[in-house]
Amino acid sequence: MNLYTLTAQQQQMQASLEQAGFDDQTITDTLEAEGNTDALREKRLGYVAIIKMKRAMATARATAAAAIAELAEREQEAADKLEAALMRSMLATGDSDVVGLEFEAHIKGKAAAVVITDATKIPAEFMRTPEPTPPKPAPDKKAIKAALDEGKQVEGCELGPNKKLVIA
Repeated sequence: MNLYTLTAQQQQMQASLEQAGFDDQTITDTLEAEGNTDALREKRLGYVAIIKMKRAMATARATAAAAIAELAEREQEAADKLEAALMRSMLATGDSDVVGLEFEAHIKGKAAAVVITDATKIPAEFMRTPEPTPPKPAPDKKAIKAALDEGKQVEGCELGPNKKLVIA
């Protein structure tokens, strides 16, 4: 049986015993005596095992992804250095094209671009002040919670459970 079915059976059995007026100890003893409790416990432990395995795989894959990203970054840096060396060589000799059977490279460009070497030395007449952008509004969760606790309706908000499952 799956976890959902076992949970529903356990809840149904507990509800029936509570409706029949049994005390907590009798309900606990009855639930433990039924095979469903052991099956539910084993199913839950199976879930814990799978969760731990999935988290371990996620960590391993994240580590591998970080290593691959680092290798990709190194490859990109090497390609950038080679491209810069090729560009310097072609500019030094005045060549704008190199064409082969499988590959070709061309120096393309527009008019000279402004390169800022030291912004502190630029005269004031060439400076501009961009308009500041106003901050974006963000939900005030404390105010929303206070309003919801008072019974007020806040559109787009509701109180949800503040619990989490801890797997050790």
